[in-house]
Amino acid sequence: MVTNLAAQLLADGVTGQLWRVSWTGSADLYYVYVDGVLAATTSQTWYDLTVGVGQSPMVDVLDDSAATPDETFPAGITLAWYSVGGGVAQYRIDKYIDGQWVEQATVSDAWYQVWRSGTLADDTDHQYRIVPIGTNGNEGTAVEYIALVVRNPDPPAVTMAYDAGDGTVTIDEA
Repeated sequence: MVTNLAAQLLADGVTGQLWRVSWTGSADLYYVYVDGVLAATTSQTWYDLTVGVGQSPMVDVLDDSAATPDETFPAGITLAWYSVGGGVAQYRIDKYIDGQWVEQATVSDAWYQVWRSGTLADDTDHQYRIVPIGTNGNEGTAVEYIALVVRNPDPPAVTMAYDAGDGTVTIDEA
C-alpha cells in the first residue's frame, strides 16, 4: 500500500469540492479505491476526486493488484428500487425527522432508481420512505426503511505500558 498520500483542494463549489490526492512511488500501475470501491487504475501518481459537501471519503492507493483496500463503512445510505409502473410519474423520498416526514428529494419514474443520502449521524437509526406519486398527483402506498448507520468505530479508550525488563506490554482501560 502506498502510505504517503497528500491532498490538495483544487476547486470549491456549491455542490462539492474537487480534491487532488497525490503520492510518490515507482510502480507501473496504481489502484485507487474510494470508500472501498475501485475508482481508477492509473500510472499517474495523482487522482482527482469530487467530494460532496459534508462527505469524508476514505481513499486507499495500492500498488499491488492482489492487495485489498482497508475496510470502510459508508457515511450514508443508498436506497434502490424498481418502478411500480402503472401511471407513476415520480417518487418522493422522505426522512422522518423530529416526529414528521420531511421531503429529501423527488426523482422521475424510471424502471430502476437509486438515491443516496448525504452524510448521516453515526450510531443512529435513520428512517426513510419512498412515496410513488401518480401522473394524476395522487400519492401511492409508501415503502418505509430504517437503517442503522455505523461508521468506523472509535478507537478503544486504553492506556499501554511497556516493560523493557521483561518485554511485556500491559493494556488497561482508560
